[in-house]
Amino acid sequence: MSTSNAYVLVQGKTNEPPFYPNPGTNWLGAATVSAGSNSIPIVAWEGTNSSRANLTVYMPPSNPQIFTYDLNGSLTAEGQRTYQWTEENRLKEIETSAAATAIGIPKRKSVYTYDGMGRRIGKTDLANWSDGAYCTTNVQTFIYDGWLLVREQSASGGNVTTNQYIWGLDLSQSLQGAGGIGGLLCVIRNGERYFPVFDGNGNISDYLDQTGAVVAHYEYSPFGRLVVATGAMKDVFSFRFSTKYYEPFWKLYYYGYRFYSPEISRWLNRDPIGYFGAINLHNFVECNPIGKVDALGLSGYVTAKGKQPQKGDDCAGWPGCRTYAYDYGESGDENPFAISPVNVPPWAIEAGLKNLNVISAGSTLIDLIGILAKPSIS
Repeated sequence: MSTSNAYVLVQGKTNEPPFYPNPGTNWLGAATVSAGSNSIPIVAWEGTNSSRANLTVYMPPSNPQIFTYDLNGSLTAEGQRTYQWTEENRLKEIETSAAATAIGIPKRKSVYTYDGMGRRIGKTDLANWSDGAYCTTNVQTFIYDGWLLVREQSASGGNVTTNQYIWGLDLSQSLQGAGGIGGLLCVIRNGERYFPVFDGNGNISDYLDQTGAVVAHYEYSPFGRLVVATGAMKDVFSFRFSTKYYEPFWKLYYYGYRFYSPEISRWLNRDPIGYFGAINLHNFVECNPIGKVDALGLSGYVTAKGKQPQKGDDCAGWPGCRTYAYDYGESGDENPFAISPVNVPPWAIEAGLKNLNVISAGSTLIDLIGILAKPSIS
């Protein structure tokens, strides 16, 4: 908490006193910027102590930013970035656009690789553009349990960093029913343990070290835009809004099936389940991020603030949903090793689920997510 005579100077101008949401710690300031790179001097004064910083902000030109898409509905360009996609509509490359580099935004590129299930298993960052070529600055590999990231290794220069992730029950009260949202228990970074703190929607607000001290704090807009990031390790942790993996330079969240941009509150490509999810194929949780979350980038999952699917519900209230049995065995297998009831919305049938037999029992939509993630379904 600051003293009564504390103040902040932004571009030499005194700004408003402490304000919501944390009285005594946050200030409301305004700065004048122009297109291109802007260095904004900030001085915080508290009694006899002061701290100084320069905030670098890149602003695109004031002319409209044109969004272009390919024939599959995947974003290929906007004001600051260009995108390339695989034949399966998975994001393959992101690169700083020529218009962005012209105003001083660093020219960078990221290249992604995927496994047969569509999970991102590799990322290569390139920067330091010179004489028509990049330098590789970082190489990452990812290992999963289902759709949950359990190990990540980054090699940058001569430094190798290893992160391990331990998961528990997520918002669905199962291990992966809600895509891990709210289920991350511990991050082990080079042998040191850190523990996330969540809000009611599974957004990570803080990370604590082994002594219980807060080492990173985050606050978000309703659609996931990062508005506050403080703490000595605020730039270290990747899982943030909706317990999803954040790409800080590109300002994107990786959900599994799709990438989400909180800056524009939209997915970068169309919904893989098509119009069975919603009419707007780029819409994020039906524009209701307070009442819903999205497990893997396929469809909205109602949180405890809304109607959460419960075991025994008749299709958990999903329109057009029918109850089926599925088996994990091969096609024609007379003795499948697992048979369970599951509620299947119509889009799942179109997505390719086969060998389904109608039954009368009910289960939860949560089970369906696990089925779609199993490569053994025929």
